[in-house]
Amino acid sequence: MKKSAPPLSLSLRKLREKLPNYLKLMRMEKPQGSLLLFFPCVFGYTLAGDFNLKISVLFLICSILMRGTGCIINDIADRDFDKHVKRTKDRPITSGKVSVREAIILAISISISILSLLIALQFLPFESLIIAISSIILVIIYPFCKRFTYFPQAILGLTFNIGALVGWRVIEPLNTTAILLYIGLIFWTLGYDTIYALSDAQDDKTIGIKSTALYFKEKTPLFVSSCYTVFSLILFIIGYLENLSLYYHIFMLLASSHMLMQILKVSKGNYNAIFRSNILTGMIIWLGFIVK
Repeated sequence: MKKSAPPLSLSLRKLREKLPNYLKLMRMEKPQGSLLLFFPCVFGYTLAGDFNLKISVLFLICSILMRGTGCIINDIADRDFDKHVKRTKDRPITSGKVSVREAIILAISISISILSLLIALQFLPFESLIIAISSIILVIIYPFCKRFTYFPQAILGLTFNIGALVGWRVIEPLNTTAILLYIGLIFWTLGYDTIYALSDAQDDKTIGIKSTALYFKEKTPLFVSSCYTVFSLILFIIGYLENLSLYYHIFMLLASSHMLMQILKVSKGNYNAIFRSNILTGMIIWLGFIVK
């Protein structure tokens, strides 16, 4: 005899009980990751065209959902490692508050929601949609790279910044400037995520997780400085190639100065605060693209 489905009220009560853990699994309490995923999208769109509030809001919603999916996939892959790291041992999957099955269902549901939203609103051309969908492959690969290479931050850079190509293609076909922007943003991610990795460096070394912070060790500030320098140079090259205004270059100079301040603070610790300050860097750069 088949079991009857649970009453709707019971299902809703269970959902309410689980919802805080689902939101924590998606890192909703830490919006900086979503914003760092959002910036490349609006960078590409705004540089190729102009500021558009509606499109920016749509990119923000998709970035929040996509980042949530990425966090779920990451936590599923890292569940056996996270229990040994102070910062991650209380994550929902590791602590047993959310099962792997629940997490997989949630990730699939969010991915379907994103795709449905993009198709329903029809604001992405076919090429942009294909680029966006293909990024899922990188999202899945990234968590496993930490086991095999000291440069998982490079894979994260490829993944996190593909939105620049998506945003650009909404306005016009990809060109040299779009590719330069994407490359520059990869170096930005290499820099700020290396700073972020410093906070877990000792735990990562103990459990066998690799990162650029562990590879460069005491030379990490020099590596971050090199990444930020390349990113800054590319921003100025873009300004030259696109014949952008003096205002653009002033904002890029401000962004470069802010990145320099980050580098000077690295030796003092407080890595998470330095990492989070890249939200301000992103805002400055976006303003530069808006007034270009």
